[in-house]
Amino acid sequence: MSRLALVVLSLVSLSAAACGGSAGTVVRDDGVHHSMYPYRVAYTDTARFRFVSDDWAVENYRLDASGRPVDMKSGNAYVATMEVDVTGDGVPDKLGEFPRYDLRLEHRRTGALIYLRSLPLERNQADTDLEVLAHNIVEDLATSFLVTVAGPNAAAAAVKSAETGRITSQQRVQVSGHDALDFVLETFAGANPAPDAQPLRRTRYVFVRAPFRHPVKQVGRDTVYLPILVVLAYSAQPDQFDTAAADFDRFLGTFAVLDDGGVVRREASRLLRCDPDREATTLQIEVGADGAGKLVGTDVKPTKKSCQAVLINQLRFAATGQGRTFETTLTAQP
Repeated sequence: MSRLALVVLSLVSLSAAACGGSAGTVVRDDGVHHSMYPYRVAYTDTARFRFVSDDWAVENYRLDASGRPVDMKSGNAYVATMEVDVTGDGVPDKLGEFPRYDLRLEHRRTGALIYLRSLPLERNQADTDLEVLAHNIVEDLATSFLVTVAGPNAAAAAVKSAETGRITSQQRVQVSGHDALDFVLETFAGANPAPDAQPLRRTRYVFVRAPFRHPVKQVGRDTVYLPILVVLAYSAQPDQFDTAAADFDRFLGTFAVLDDGGVVRREASRLLRCDPDREATTLQIEVGADGAGKLVGTDVKPTKKSCQAVLINQLRFAATGQGRTFETTLTAQP
């Protein structure tokens, strides 16, 4: 079973070497989009590139002079290696290097964190209860390892984390129309904290069972499609937890899973510029099992089809493990 401690300590995003496509998140005019999975976190203030409110700063992106996120930060603090058993032989396979966070916000006054991660799971976890996945985090806290360095010339050493986790509340919810588990995890110092011990940190997790899959290409074998768990979280010191707890609800409201039509509508302005003489354009799109789109059908002017085909080819749809075709009509706004 893949280690759910990755959710807490070292979750990463897919590398190009691992599956033939880049991953992480990309910035668009309306917010941050994942480069492989069809979801978006929208700005709450598009003119000023703000997520949630002015109290929250984007921590895992470099910003330009206007405050707009430009590109994801690199280095050990922001990138780690993901291992998941892809073949089902019980041995973890390296997927490559991943960004630890798809998006990470830090509260300017309290240091609290809001973050988003997308976690490929093993194939046999596609139907695992979300409550079981949450319980695995508690177990993994007791067996996770951190790396410390004793001095400027000392070698890095792995030391066991001395923390224990307790889930204090949980409930099933819907997030962007999909099943999710909303629960609060408190972490305590030591392996056996007293019943009245005070927690070191309080974290509210929302696990969303994503409708898309993560394709992993294998040499000489069929592509494997791994289930995805989307993790949204708010973490703070216990005495500061209530200060910005409502901001996390607002953040949840800006997260949206995009259906196939939604992916196309995101690019509507560019697609319509290919055919400026028409008020509406109907597109028929074939999506492969790997999430790659291809323009098909006849309701496209021949001189415009190549332009639209190029744009459609740049989009990433949900990788479900099977192909499909859909039709959508784009209408120019007055």
